[in-house]
Amino acid sequence: MIYSPATEMRTIKYLVVHCTATPHNTTIASIMNYWKTVLGWKNPGYHYMIKADGEIVNTFPIEQISNGVAGFNSVSIHIAYIGGIDAKGKAVDNRTPAQVASQIKLLKELKARFPNAEIKGHRDFPNVKKECPCFDVKTWLKTITLLIALCICLTGCKVSRNSQSDKNSSYKSETTTEKAEEKATTSKESDAWRLGNAYKVKGYTLFDFVGKINTDGSLEGSASSAIYSSQEQNHSEEKQSSKEQTKILKRTVKETKLVTKQVTITKTVAKTVTQNIPWWVWFAGAVAIVTALFLQPQSLIVKLKNLIK
Repeated sequence: MIYSPATEMRTIKYLVVHCTATPHNTTIASIMNYWKTVLGWKNPGYHYMIKADGEIVNTFPIEQISNGVAGFNSVSIHIAYIGGIDAKGKAVDNRTPAQVASQIKLLKELKARFPNAEIKGHRDFPNVKKECPCFDVKTWLKTITLLIALCICLTGCKVSRNSQSDKNSSYKSETTTEKAEEKATTSKESDAWRLGNAYKVKGYTLFDFVGKINTDGSLEGSASSAIYSSQEQNHSEEKQSSKEQTKILKRTVKETKLVTKQVTITKTVAKTVTQNIPWWVWFAGAVAIVTALFLQPQSLIVKLKNLIK
């Protein structure tokens, strides 16, 4: 951005958007000559003019007062795009994509320099009967903000969905492994206890015992298998731990499904909103995003996050 050498900066309350009300191919020199020779203005009408190809031209020092809006010039900076009328001379918003991108860039820079300044269209001021700048500036600014917020929202939903998908896969894998281990444990337990009556003696549990029991409690005979009591205890503890882990996993999966449902609802709402937005608004928003992120990505993201909270 080219700023003229400052003598003493004025207090700026407004950043005013204009159109030149001329064809796109009108030269800046011819516009300035019209102000001087026909209207008799000493100073130009705008501080900046934006050509059809998006070139921004600083036509007058912002430290000095131009002739943009009667009664408000001393506290305003005026920005105009070349255009604003059709072939029949009727008012029309015929900004090129390049002009829209340059408008956003210039307004962003000036807003950063004059944070308390309000962005307004020429026709938004009192007693102005013109249609300049031939579009509603307030609605335009809200649309840009909405588009950026929606893009951030949709990007966040996509990241959240991918994250939840990874978690679901992990939970599913863990649950499957847990069930397999539980099934194996159950199968082993059944194989042991189905052998017949069990007899406990000296810390051992004997299965399918054949023999006799002595008066002192000892056994004489043979058994198909035996488990030491400490093994039974460990086996019982492992089974209990397995059941508790299964419960935790089921509860986690349930919570994950709830989060996924909320994300789906958010995406549905966003899709419904975006379907009602014209294609040219999306294009302008895309230009705004690319331009803004190219200039100051971190500060923009922080401001937008604060905006949509």
